[in-house]
Order: sequence, then C-alpha cells, then structure tokens
Amino acid sequence: MKCKYRLKTKKPLVIIAVFILVILIATFYGCNQAKLTGLLDNERSNSAYDYKSTGEMIREQALESAKQQGLLILVNKQHPLAESYIPDDLTAMKYFVANRSAETRYMRKDAAAAFDQLVVAAARDGVELRMTTAYRSYEYQTNLYNTYVENSGEKAANHSSAKPGESEHQTGLAVDVSSISIGYQFLYTFGDTKEGKWLANHSYEFGFIIRYPAGKSDITGYNQEPWHLRYVGLFVANEIFRQGVTLEEYLADNSLISGEE
Repeated sequence: MKCKYRLKTKKPLVIIAVFILVILIATFYGCNQAKLTGLLDNERSNSAYDYKSTGEMIREQALESAKQQGLLILVNKQHPLAESYIPDDLTAMKYFVANRSAETRYMRKDAAAAFDQLVVAAARDGVELRMTTAYRSYEYQTNLYNTYVENSGEKAANHSSAKPGESEHQTGLAVDVSSISIGYQFLYTFGDTKEGKWLANHSYEFGFIIRYPAGKSDITGYNQEPWHLRYVGLFVANEIFRQGVTLEEYLADNSLISGEE
C-alpha cells in the first residue's frame, strides 16, 4: 500500500518538472534566436554603412572639402561678389603672356600651382599654353566692362564681358588661356586648334573646367569661351567633365549653390 501511494504522489511532480524544463528550453531558444536576429540586423546595417562610406560618403567628404576651401563659389549675373572681395592667398603665376597686364598674373595658391602643372604637362605633349589674364580686381573689371560697352554697346557687352562684381576672375580661380598659334587672342576658333582641343580634353585632370562651353549660354549667361578655365579642384572637375554639365547645373544638382563665402 505504501508503494502505490508513493508512485501516485511522484507522478505529478515529474510532469511538473518536465513542463518547467520545456519552458526553460523554449525561453533559452527564443532568447538566442532574438540575439541571432539582432546580430544579423546589425551586420546588414554595418554592411550598408560600409558600402556608403566607400562610395557615397567619400564623395560627400570630397564635396564638403571643396566647399570649405571656397572652390565651389558661384559667381555669375545672379550671384555677384562685393566690391571688397579679395582672395587672401593670391600667388604669382609662372607662365603668362609678357605683354599683358602684370596685375592680373595671380591666382589663388592651389589654382596657380595646378595651372603651372597643366602648362608643363601640355608642353610634354607638344602644346604651348600661356595665361593672358587671371585675377581681376573689382576696379579692373569696371574699367574692362566700360571699354566693352563703349566699343560694342551694353547689350553686346553683357554677353561677352561681366559687369563689376559678376566676374569669376575676381575670385582668383579663373584664368584665360591662349596660344601663340592665334596670336594669344580671344577667338572662338581657339577651341578648334590643337591647343584648344588639348585644353578641353585634359584641363579637368588638373582641377579645371571649361567654364563657358558651347550651347550653354542660356545657363551661364555668356557666349562660348573655350579659353576660360575655372578651378574647382580635381574631384569636382572630374565629375563635371564626365557629366558634361556647367558649374551652375552641377551645383544645383548637388544642392551646393552658394555665392560669396
């Protein structure tokens, strides 16, 4: 009688113990699954972050760097510079046309160094290039614009010469380039010369763009100028060259429109 009584009392305890064990195993499994899911989610998140850092984030950093250096400043008829605007790192240039104004033989430091490299590289390819004018002060541009108006009238002048404050040359990032083959003149046919073609195909390799390309006057506000270079840095110059856009279009597409900095 005693044995039967003991068996009856132990059976419920065994069932309860098994039930508790099942709950513990289920809980442990569920926690591990949750941890595993979390680790996988983090891994996916980190993978996406790493992918962006090697592509998009590098691009974002390059654009931010160019902006901080003032290389993306936009100067046109809608975004003029103040009369007092003068770059603080103007540097004398090495390769210039001797009979042009000495006061324009300057560019911002990095732009001047890049232009020197461009001229040397062109020479290796048998192409001779020289700057005719680079930095222009507000006062210099005033005199130049007034001369254009006197000679051609205001309407014509507005398509070929910038009003004071509206010239990129005041930034110290622009340079007009020519060659002896056309007598160092500003001619549209420069774009068809060996020198002009070299400039169009290689200037981006040194951080420059052709600022006023053909067929874009409705955007830039000026006629084609195959001789006018603008320094924007290597990264941006490469992107603009590959995309075939103007500076206005590029800055707008990247939400980087800015005036005086």
